[in-house]
Amino acid sequence: MTLDRTHLIATHDAILEERLDRLNDLIIDLGDGRIYTPPTLEEAEEIYFTLVGLAAHHLRTVGFKTVVVPASGGADSTFMLCLLRDAADRLIENGMDAPQIIGVTLPCTLQDDADYLDSMGVWACELYADEYATVNVGKAHAAVMEELFDLDCIEMNTGRTMDELFKETSPDYPLREFKVDKGNVAARLRMIFSYGLAKMLGGAQCSTDNLSEGLTGFWTLCGDEGTFKYMQCVWKGLELPQLMHVAGIPSPFIVQKETDGLGVNDGGDVAQIYGQLYKAGLTYIDVDITLMRHLCGYEHPDPLYPDVPGYAHPVVGWYNRTGFKRDPFSLGRSDVGLTKIPGLKLAT
Repeated sequence: MTLDRTHLIATHDAILEERLDRLNDLIIDLGDGRIYTPPTLEEAEEIYFTLVGLAAHHLRTVGFKTVVVPASGGADSTFMLCLLRDAADRLIENGMDAPQIIGVTLPCTLQDDADYLDSMGVWACELYADEYATVNVGKAHAAVMEELFDLDCIEMNTGRTMDELFKETSPDYPLREFKVDKGNVAARLRMIFSYGLAKMLGGAQCSTDNLSEGLTGFWTLCGDEGTFKYMQCVWKGLELPQLMHVAGIPSPFIVQKETDGLGVNDGGDVAQIYGQLYKAGLTYIDVDITLMRHLCGYEHPDPLYPDVPGYAHPVVGWYNRTGFKRDPFSLGRSDVGLTKIPGLKLAT
């Protein structure tokens, strides 16, 4: 698919300007005597170059030969590509070895705009990667779904099929969850390829998770995770647009409709997260405001829905339901009465 990049930039510049204006006027009372304001562009520039410096130091310390970035065409992977490009260039400017930045687009075509997003991923790679490739995981995805998830063909030791067990345990399994299952397989196939390629190239796969997705659980376990995380501290709606803008990333990457790539909901991420409360015009800014106010103890965290308590708000529901992803349950040695080992940090 060929993109009219000039037209895309002209169209999205106005949307970005409007979004930055909203962020510039935003004040959130944290409930403890302090207030939160999104970073100004001047502050964002300082934060961005701090990120670049920390990333450069990390890359120099670990000595990766390459960093593999799965380029989805969305904001997060594009920001990571740009950040890695600037970090690698800083090392080179200072006479140090730097890893090659390798971009890969991994189309699977689970949603109608898959070709558009893949073209956006190629554009991001052209801007920031040393080299890139497109690897279609669609055939592998179809084969896995057929071979491993045709439950009627899997026989249990009792003689009944896996499909019979599925219908017994989950008789009301919704259609949406089938779409999620297909999407999770795609995310994990992308992980298999990216991690495998990174190992073969003497490098690592980066994570493109942000704070908002981390808090809502909008990521796939054993899927779109990475060896290291540079941007998981950044709010997707309240802070990422300014950082991307000062980094010089074109506006179509910054303000396009966010999507998980699973084809679950045509309305995108925010429509899924807001559920029955979703209305046109809501963005991750609104998701972030609700999450921040919930974390600060507000009984009614969403200013747009002042009568909806947190326990009944879909955004808070995502946060509550997905805690197991952020903090996996794990018993430590002290929990079961095993001897404490000096210097051991894992499973203490």
